Amino acid sequence: MAKEPENLVLRRLQEIRAEITGVRATQETHGKVLDSIAKETVKHTMHFESLEERFELLREGTVSAIGFSAPADRQYRSVKDQLVDLTKRVQKLEKSR
Repeated sequence: MAKEPENLVLRRLQEIRAEITGVRATQETHGKVLDSIAKETVKHTMHFESLEERFELLREGTVSAIGFSAPADRQYRSVKDQLVDLTKRVQKLEKSR
């Protein structure tokens, strides 16, 4: 049997097929990594949304507390001023007797 010459086209096609197989494996690995990153991103997004809700509740509570304390402080000062005024009037009346 005569020895046939090496088929260069066939060899090059085999090399291309091997490279494609490697690229596909790399793509699958990258796809898995991207899926993992996407899942972690969703977890972080949910965590940040939870933190934002908690922060908003704290902010609302703080604003409410400040809102309640301001009128209470004004009322306390008003009562205190009235008490001082009444004390002075009583002392004045007692001196005039």
